[in-house]
Amino acid sequence: MPTPVQLPKGAERLPSGEKKRPRIAIIIDDMGHHQQMGRQLLQLDLNLTYSFLPDAPYTAEQEETAFQLGRNILVHLPMEPKNAVRNPDRETLAVRDHPQRIREKMTRMLNAVPHAIGANNHMGSRFTEDAGAMQVVIESLRKRSFFFIDSYTTTGSQGIAVARLLGVPVARRHVFLDNDRELLKICRQIDQLVALAKTQGGAIGIGHPNEATYGALTRCDRGWLREIDVVGVHQLVQ
Repeated sequence: MPTPVQLPKGAERLPSGEKKRPRIAIIIDDMGHHQQMGRQLLQLDLNLTYSFLPDAPYTAEQEETAFQLGRNILVHLPMEPKNAVRNPDRETLAVRDHPQRIREKMTRMLNAVPHAIGANNHMGSRFTEDAGAMQVVIESLRKRSFFFIDSYTTTGSQGIAVARLLGVPVARRHVFLDNDRELLKICRQIDQLVALAKTQGGAIGIGHPNEATYGALTRCDRGWLREIDVVGVHQLVQ
């Protein structure tokens, strides 16, 4: 049976049988690196989900703020990409790591974000394609009753398959909001996320702490809020 998902403060489930409106979750990745922009995003009147990098300088302060606001908090797990130019640091989860080394890294990273209820991958186009490596990660999450959001940086990712095999609640990213950091283009990506949610009942988008994304979240037409609920991502895992 799937591991029960831990709910954040103030979160409630709808009564059984109650009809739900389409739902979207918007995850802000890379939190903890940007002091002012992080604060601005935390102050938004949207039920955003925040994913914190374990080693970022403002993670401790900002994840505490997110917790006090009752928001979903994730650990943003650095994973090895295919693009060697990205030059991941030594704490990035790597395919070559011994399973015990992966467990040690996982313990340290999860401990660095004490109010987290789940995790998603940062980069990881190489690492997430390795089912054996992902099994070690998912087992570490299962021990804490965490769920996993596959950022889906590669179509070959084994994250969802491994999580389901191990009974860990899981979902995947559907839309990257700000690969192109131009306000109007991000607005269109939000519209795409909303349209997808209307089609399939729910959808997950990922954005990042930058002026264009903040501007889009505050200045795009919000008419869709009359038809769509913005929820913590825990409500979209299965």
